[in-house]
Amino acid sequence: LAAGIAAALAAHVPVAAGALLALAGYGASLLLACAAWFASFGAGWQRCPTPGAGWVLAGILLLCLWGLCGWRRSWIPCAYVAALLACLSCNARSPAERLFQECREAFGGGGEGLWTRGAPPLRLTFLDVGEGDAIVIAFPDRRVWLLDAGGLALNPSREEDAYAFDIGEAVVSRYLWHEWTPRLDRVILSHADQDHAGGLQAVLRNFPVSEFRHAQRDPDAALRRVLRIAGDRKVPEGLLFAGREDSVGPVSVRVLHPPTDAAFRSSNETSVVLRLACGRFAALLTGDLEKAGEAALLARTEELSGPLLKLAHHGSRFATSEALLERVRPRWAVVSVGRNNPFRHPAREVMDRLRRHGVRPLLTMDEGAITFETDGQRYRIRSHVRGVLETGVLPKP
Repeated sequence: LAAGIAAALAAHVPVAAGALLALAGYGASLLLACAAWFASFGAGWQRCPTPGAGWVLAGILLLCLWGLCGWRRSWIPCAYVAALLACLSCNARSPAERLFQECREAFGGGGEGLWTRGAPPLRLTFLDVGEGDAIVIAFPDRRVWLLDAGGLALNPSREEDAYAFDIGEAVVSRYLWHEWTPRLDRVILSHADQDHAGGLQAVLRNFPVSEFRHAQRDPDAALRRVLRIAGDRKVPEGLLFAGREDSVGPVSVRVLHPPTDAAFRSSNETSVVLRLACGRFAALLTGDLEKAGEAALLARTEELSGPLLKLAHHGSRFATSEALLERVRPRWAVVSVGRNNPFRHPAREVMDRLRRHGVRPLLTMDEGAITFETDGQRYRIRSHVRGVLETGVLPKP
């Protein structure tokens, strides 16, 4: 650092500036090499959430008391640091952090008394990953699933570039750490397009994952990279097809598409489609399904209705047909879309269809991350940009 500052001050002295810059570069490389050496030990490196406001406030209060009271017991701040590192390493929230979270929910969450104490709701969060999909599903029994992880279309020469911007690292992982998610119980890839699969490698590196599921029998290059990371991390992987049903606490999760005998022309048409049902609530998550896939889904599946629809293929005009909207009868439609995208999503025709059917569209490019919370009877919709958008009671089906 000192050499870099000195080089800036000596910018007009050619020999001195060059030597000082070389010294600064050498010092930085040495520091990085030392950090890499320590990180190579088993317990030397671990990704963890940023300490929350509860930890920060508790630490400030402790140090103030330690200083004002004139305590000479140096073990007090050392014990605090040790407790902080221990809790961060096992992803445990401090009592102060939990108290802070409860106060924020009670006084600033806009949904006072909405949920029964100790009974967390089903929570679906549609992350703002630009022109892509990433959905975090937090179940009432504390299990967490991830459906897709976004991704940017990169030049093939930069796909392995460690310095390329990574949605999985910068957005999806950061959100999971912010929510203090210690592990993912299931990661699902709807299909292997870059805007859905590109961020999965970072997620698989950063979090323990119990299982990885996808529906592509013949992996392409993108999926092979994800499977390689999954294999290195010893994550069990397998195929996912229509007909599978899981009960996760009070929530039923059904796989509606693709069928085992799928023979569609594009990967979009083989997107994994999930339907989640909890009490009066149901959500249909359609990936990038287009006309042929929608037609097959409508012909094969009877129960599709639900108040929440994740609009297929970012609002493309080739998806979300009149027939699908008539069968689903959604109240809200989430559009995971990037601003100024080259495809001009969402298409005007699709938005007109939503208006004709009385559906309220919610766009991630306007709202940021969009979170739906429900206990099966009541609901709350949050926007990262505008806070609580709507609360209420779900009508009986």
